[in-house]
Amino acid sequence: MHRRDVVIAWVAPVLLVLLAVTQIAQASTRDLTPWKGGGFGMFASTDGLNYRAVQARFLTTDEPITIAVHDFGDEQRATWRFVHAGAMPDERRVGRLVEWIERAQWTVDRRVAQFDSWLPDSLVGPVVTSGGSRNDEVIMVTGVQIEVWGTFYTRGDDLLEPRLLASHTFMFGDGQ
Repeated sequence: MHRRDVVIAWVAPVLLVLLAVTQIAQASTRDLTPWKGGGFGMFASTDGLNYRAVQARFLTTDEPITIAVHDFGDEQRATWRFVHAGAMPDERRVGRLVEWIERAQWTVDRRVAQFDSWLPDSLVGPVVTSGGSRNDEVIMVTGVQIEVWGTFYTRGDDLLEPRLLASHTFMFGDGQ
């Protein structure tokens, strides 16, 4: 056999072993959902993306305000950031979701912030107002807290229970 043939014969097995080791390492060290590559037992797990909850709150000088973080209107890139944050909630992915939250105008009704519109690039946000009008009171936001919860089955108890997978807090320098 020529040297080139030996190299070609080893490329596929080496790549497959590297892929398996990478997958096992991510499944062991991160909260990657089995359905997104975090485990070979994906059919035996209740920890699917549809059973993960991403909860977000604006931190204010008063009490926290819940953010309806799942709805960014028609902006697909922001929606993908929400999905990625739930699939593997590490600080980098959650931070990218917070970047999209900062670029938006939010309107608070009954202590829940709803997406209103995208801010011009010149504004550094987020901009959060109470009520349905932009003339209403601007709420001072000091940060954003994101929590990702998973749903797990406890054998013997026959119960599904929520479990906090990750919690990240991002503070804003000047309070807004």
